[in-house]
Amino acid sequence: MDARTKLLHALSGPIEAAALMVPNAQTAHAFSAREIGHFHRLGANSWDPSEFILEEGKVIRIFPAVKIHAEGDLGWFRMRYKGGVHLFEWQPEPEDTPPPDQLQTRFEQRCLTGFHTAGGVGATAFIARKLDR
Repeated sequence: MDARTKLLHALSGPIEAAALMVPNAQTAHAFSAREIGHFHRLGANSWDPSEFILEEGKVIRIFPAVKIHAEGDLGWFRMRYKGGVHLFEWQPEPEDTPPPDQLQTRFEQRCLTGFHTAGGVGATAFIARKLDR
């Protein structure tokens, strides 16, 4: 089974809302990406699980400083786009196209900066704790 088939298979079942878009990187500069598909909510509420809909889309330009969820292979990533979460594939410039086995490494080096979230309780939990006193 090739890497593309593995990733699509991993996305085939329902995906919990909490796991749908967990940013783990940020774009370092502008680059092009092709839409692979989008996630469709299975219920009316924002906490309902979603399913992945494979839908080859257009190539768009991604701006710097956008928080994304890098899939960890093939230069694929999730991003909020047009009111939902969509899956994209990095489109390297023709003169910068790496060999297939170096695609993810080159994508991370050229397009992404890592970031970490601050530890501790979130703002809502902090306020709730103060109001309880």
